[in-house]
Amino acid sequence: MIYFLIYLLIYPYLFMMKKLKFKGEKGKILLIQTAKIGDYANSTVIFEKLGKFDVLIDEINLAFAKHDRRIEKIFTINGVKRKKASKLGLALELFSRGYESVYVLMPNSLNLFLARCTLAKNIVAVHHYAASSDFALLALGMKKAPHTLQDLTLLTYLKTLGESELKYEKCLQKPLVIPRENLVKSDKFKIGVSLSAGNKMKTPPKKTWEKIFEIFAKFDCEVYIFGVGEEAALLQNLLAENADEKRAKNLSERGICADLAGNGASEIYGDLENANGKQTSYAQNHTEASYAASNFIAQNTAYKKLILNTKRAAENDDKNTNNAPTIRAQNTDNKTTYDNANGKQAKAQICSKKGTSDGSNLSSQICDTYVKKFGENELKIISLIGKIKLEELPFYLSQMQLYASSDTGNYYVADSVRTPTICLMGPCFASEQRGVADSLVINSHLPPVSSVFKTVRDIDASAFFELSEQNLADIEAFVKVRYISYLSREDNFLC
Repeated sequence: MIYFLIYLLIYPYLFMMKKLKFKGEKGKILLIQTAKIGDYANSTVIFEKLGKFDVLIDEINLAFAKHDRRIEKIFTINGVKRKKASKLGLALELFSRGYESVYVLMPNSLNLFLARCTLAKNIVAVHHYAASSDFALLALGMKKAPHTLQDLTLLTYLKTLGESELKYEKCLQKPLVIPRENLVKSDKFKIGVSLSAGNKMKTPPKKTWEKIFEIFAKFDCEVYIFGVGEEAALLQNLLAENADEKRAKNLSERGICADLAGNGASEIYGDLENANGKQTSYAQNHTEASYAASNFIAQNTAYKKLILNTKRAAENDDKNTNNAPTIRAQNTDNKTTYDNANGKQAKAQICSKKGTSDGSNLSSQICDTYVKKFGENELKIISLIGKIKLEELPFYLSQMQLYASSDTGNYYVADSVRTPTICLMGPCFASEQRGVADSLVINSHLPPVSSVFKTVRDIDASAFFELSEQNLADIEAFVKVRYISYLSREDNFLC
């Protein structure tokens, strides 16, 4: 209510100034989206439609916005949240820009107040299920885009522009920020992982990750851990107990790399029609991943050649395989594993990259590499925790052949660069927000409790991340299809 009263007090001044002085440029646009990384990444679905525009965002997204040629001017909300004078100052600054259209994707009271103060001719706000009691007054006279738990946020954002179908793609940066040198140079199948989430409730427990890593260990791949802060402690916890950890003993064996500062259903989302509601409901219990794997194997002649190669490799056992990256399938207790043709885990990756000398705060650091046994197989894990500059995150996620996490910002960034993803949805509503490029969504057997506009925090959500045998089978099938596809595309020996 206080924001509406302040607006009434300053409205005469704003109205008079608009008539006398401020004649805004025709078509000038402001986008207000002050949520964190994941929601910002999903908001980019409307960027192409908007053309050139200004943004009001959370400062964490500066890393993306300042490298986006579609954005003309950037305002941040963080510094004004607790100071009434600062809020009024920002309101007047936005008013002085003379916007014709304003789109409010995060419609809290402050954002609605700021939108009203622009006196723009066309103001559109998302009207969601958890709107505050002030919404009716602050959004009076604004156009509204209704949003429910069954509406995909991407479509709701597009509705603010009058679009009813998902015919635009997310694009977090334009152009994509590319580091001076790509530090991930391995030609192995690379899987990125975020062990935690900003909202601790969304962090899967250790036992869940152990089951997933056991699946990853069946393939000849490398796992890259992304994150900051507490992610390092989670990684150490994952490695500590019963870990067959092999750390390099001295600098000659270690890599130096530059410091890059609810029914339990599994569903694959990838066709854009799926987001438009033309495909099966997200809650339907099925095994699309397993079906996709079977269908791929049945139709792909490259896979048949792969089987032939694996048989030959098994016969040759530990002979020299330097001339071709042959893959061998091993059957151990009725479980198939995929590793190097010589059946041995490669040594820790050596990458010698000198730190940049461009005045940045990046310094050369050790690239921590581990080898741990999960089940019957070893898995190479490379830690990039705290070593990647945020503006370079989309690029490095694009270098992965697969990305796995819970419902985190990194998940949606990976989806925006069309990297195949596995999402442990946990307590969140997949009906409302999920990846749409090529994503396997693992829904909990428990009904979801946390949504985009009504986030739940500070509860123990471990039970939401329990994986059924079917979930594990779907994950393995999803990885297998993309693993075989990667090999058949990259390796000539399959042709």
